[in-house]
Amino acid sequence: MMDASRSAAADTPLQSSPREADVPLSTAVRELFSGLRAGAADVADLVAAEAQVALHLLVSIVLSAVGAAILGLFTIAGLLVALATEMISRGVSSTIAIVVVTVVCAVGSIALAFQLRALARQVLFGRSRSRLRGRL
Repeated sequence: MMDASRSAAADTPLQSSPREADVPLSTAVRELFSGLRAGAADVADLVAAEAQVALHLLVSIVLSAVGAAILGLFTIAGLLVALATEMISRGVSSTIAIVVVTVVCAVGSIALAFQLRALARQVLFGRSRSRLRGRL
């Protein structure tokens, strides 16, 4: 007898609950949009968190670059002082040593200016777009 009731229950199609059938269309649409809004809010939170991490990384990179530049500047200054001191100890006048150090600084400055000029020409927006598209 129990087997008959099981087979009868298995043969009947699944019916939706009365609660699901009575839900009006406007409520279903409202629930759908609230789910989409929640998903968009989650995506926005993830993007904001990634942006925060990227900002901290950028600040760390900039501080490291500035520190490296300052230490490099002190290194170059120390080498120039050592050059001037060595020249003076070999009997060259201090005026000539200062002129040599000044010329070395001027040549380095000019070389960096030309390098910056070359970099500035590469940064132009139109050229960057064509480079990204594969056309040089």
